[in-house]
Amino acid sequence: MPRAPIRFHHYPLSGHSHRVELMLTMLGLPVERVFVDIPGGATRRPEFLALNPFGQVPVIEDEGTIVADSNAALNWLAHEQPDLGRARAGILAITKDAERAAKILAHIRGMLSSRSVQPYQPCDICTVIRETLPLIRAEIAGHAIRVDTVLLTEQTLVMGDVIQLQQVLLNLLMNAIEASKDVPAARRAILVSTDLQRDDPPASVVVGVSDAGVGIAEADL
Repeated sequence: MPRAPIRFHHYPLSGHSHRVELMLTMLGLPVERVFVDIPGGATRRPEFLALNPFGQVPVIEDEGTIVADSNAALNWLAHEQPDLGRARAGILAITKDAERAAKILAHIRGMLSSRSVQPYQPCDICTVIRETLPLIRAEIAGHAIRVDTVLLTEQTLVMGDVIQLQQVLLNLLMNAIEASKDVPAARRAILVSTDLQRDDPPASVVVGVSDAGVGIAEADL
């Protein structure tokens, strides 16, 4: 009888979530990933506090058992037998993603501890997009979602903060994944695009994140 998927409640920039993600990858277990929007206050909502009264990620649900601590989750999963081939490939990918996430967190901490406002710098928005997409690799694979990109071929410099732009893009992508995960497989696609508009000087770059998901119910508007 096939094993039921483990529900893994996580946030991509959480170091504790990455630890459990690594173990799940090593074991090659079926996983249903549940994105927890920490900046949006998801960990303070009653439905999440029912899983973990401390309001922290990660949380795993495994066949009726709820484990709400990263160390306890690692111990719980340690009883499983790993798929070593899959583990090696997964570890390499997760290590790279963890390095990117660590850079983002270090930058955010620096922003919070600094009393001065950091000036914006020229940055290539298409490079920002390419470096952000790997951070959602697990969510895309877990929900079998296709991500297409239509990016400007020439260097497209904008004034801004790379990490802040990555944060905005990451939130848009996670919203698109949440909207797409429950639709038929043929519709599970996200398009990330850039477009240069010169109509009104100065020229501007438009970044689009579109999906064919369920949208917001009329009652919730």
